[in-house]
Amino acid sequence: MQGEWERAWAASLVTMVVAKRGFLAGEDADWIDRVRRHLDDLHVRSLESYGTAGLGLGGTELAAARNAGRALVGMVPLRESGHRLLMSALAAEDNTAEALRAYEDLCCILRDELGVSPSDASQRLYEQLITGSP
Repeated sequence: MQGEWERAWAASLVTMVVAKRGFLAGEDADWIDRVRRHLDDLHVRSLESYGTAGLGLGGTELAAARNAGRALVGMVPLRESGHRLLMSALAAEDNTAEALRAYEDLCCILRDELGVSPSDASQRLYEQLITGSP
């Protein structure tokens, strides 16, 4: 399994770097905007993959997973997967208090912006953090 996490980590890192570069800076056209949106989506998905692989690898890559989670929360604050990645990485670093704070931040964002509660997946992760279960 370790080899699978390493391959996922490497592939997502390459995609993340390439997608982050941007496309035809200073140029403007509908087709260019479509390519930029596609690259933005690839960047978000590669950050998710990179962070998840970092969690799977553990050790020194937990910091990379945490940073990927923080980047996702900043880029797409309504996308719960970034918040869950951040919470999981913080918990893996034995920082449960900050992971719980990240959940509270998610709750506030969703309530203030959309008037909703976190998804079942986010609530389950919160319960795991509270109870200390894996």
